[in-house]
Amino acid sequence: FVFRLAQNIAKSLVALEGPMDALVFTAGIGEHSSEIRQRTINELAKLIPSLGLDKERNEVDGHDSNGVISEDGAFPAVLVVATDEEAMIAKECIRLVC
Repeated sequence: FVFRLAQNIAKSLVALEGPMDALVFTAGIGEHSSEIRQRTINELAKLIPSLGLDKERNEVDGHDSNGVISEDGAFPAVLVVATDEEAMIAKECIRLVC
């Protein structure tokens, strides 16, 4: 799973027209699995050596650092962003029906 995740992120980087400013983990696994995030960053760091996670920030899902889980000064920044997909789907359904 982690290899494919890192592979798909790397593929997406090819489509960018400039440097990646941030890597954002979101949704169930992205928000709640520090192990998956760490393993994914370990894979990506083979291509982007400046990627790095702060172990403590990663362990608490970025709650104490406004979602930032990367090491200070790391580029690109790595973040955890909470989402509520169900609420967004409901809002869009209401918008379409009304």
